[in-house]
Amino acid sequence: MTAWLKASIREHPARWGWALNAAFCTLVAAVLSLAMRAGLDPAYFATSYGIGFSIHAFNLFAHRHGPAWLPRWAAETVATACGMVLGLALGGVLLDGDPLFLLGSNAFLVIGVLLSGAGLAGSIAVERLWEVRNRLERARRDALARDKALAEAELRVLQAQVEPHFLFNTLANVISLIRTHPDRAARLLERLTSLLRASLSRTRRADGTLGDELAVVRSYLDIQSLRMAGRMTFEVDVDPGLETVPMPPLLLQPLVENAVLHGIEPSPAGGRVVVRAERSHGMVRVLVTDDGIGLDPDTAGQGLGIANVRERLQVAFGEGGRLALSETPGGGVSAELRFPAAPAAAAEVL
Repeated sequence: MTAWLKASIREHPARWGWALNAAFCTLVAAVLSLAMRAGLDPAYFATSYGIGFSIHAFNLFAHRHGPAWLPRWAAETVATACGMVLGLALGGVLLDGDPLFLLGSNAFLVIGVLLSGAGLAGSIAVERLWEVRNRLERARRDALARDKALAEAELRVLQAQVEPHFLFNTLANVISLIRTHPDRAARLLERLTSLLRASLSRTRRADGTLGDELAVVRSYLDIQSLRMAGRMTFEVDVDPGLETVPMPPLLLQPLVENAVLHGIEPSPAGGRVVVRAERSHGMVRVLVTDDGIGLDPDTAGQGLGIANVRERLQVAFGEGGRLALSETPGGGVSAELRFPAAPAAAAEVL
């Protein structure tokens, strides 16, 4: 209800202005009439509506067509005085056919002044309230813009740090395999080419999709599987239609790297990494599971990569983005990534 009211006020401010003016005039007329006459007197309602609507109309005219050199408070004061005089004249015509009927009454003049003063004070208070609200809204938008710029800068730094490190390690593996296992070296170089092509395509785009991330992840897992010479296997399973869902880059890759580097590689027996993406109650749920050595209780969830993913999830999706780490039965780690499936969420921020 509150959201609907705010949206309606933003869309039809003039209508709500007249409606609030009418409600205020009705309240004032009823209170004065009951206090002065012990009953509802049409004279008070005619005077209240005449003054209130006239002041409102004069103020609207002053705001839209008033001279730029005149201070706003002065324009509102003049408009209010003119509206009071015109309102009393209209009330006199409605009640007695004489525009001077109410203007010549001291009691109604006092009521007119009080009503005008209250209306002017209320108008100024509402304007100040809206000004403060608009400033807060602008500040919120500016903060979001700064967060977006910061997230993009951090993304570029992260790419600059992670990609060369992985590239150099993989090239070192290729060099070491050329003489002893040339076929494996050739396959490793092919996978590295696919990974670099997918990564370059991703960095050249302002947005990204889950499919883009999975393309990089598949190439990465291919390379690591070749490097470990059969000690690691993997599976990537995605529900139909999910690959086109918008997703900020470098949210999934750090989770897969953690599974390989901290779960499978240190394990003497090696292991398996499974990446599963599915739709769940309007959310995208991505699970990265390994059967490696499990979580280190002293550093679980505290690494730079995990912290970066959590921070970028917050910037991109707010409370809608979540990351949870847990140990799987029998050993290993499961990282669960959740974010809204709505396209606007990721595309708007990153």
